[in-house]
Amino acid sequence: MRTPATLEIDTPLVKRGVALENIGLEDERFEAGGLDRQLRIFRLPGSNPHHHLAIDRTLTLKPEGDNAFYVRVTQEDGHQAWSSPIYIYR
Repeated sequence: MRTPATLEIDTPLVKRGVALENIGLEDERFEAGGLDRQLRIFRLPGSNPHHHLAIDRTLTLKPEGDNAFYVRVTQEDGHQAWSSPIYIYR
């Protein structure tokens, strides 16, 4: 009988073991300190038919002054891109 393979994570902030067979398409998150820092583990699908995205959001503005909004995109391979601030002035 084979022993299940395990991904061992050993960093100053996260120390965990995860069975490879339990890594699914939905991400599993491990807290790694303040400011919402976390480690995410997930399996990529065999193929991805999605090439476009459209999204609508309702944003809450402060009663007066600048409102800075950012767009963050996380690509399939985990790389992230951030926009410069988009300012809406009321």
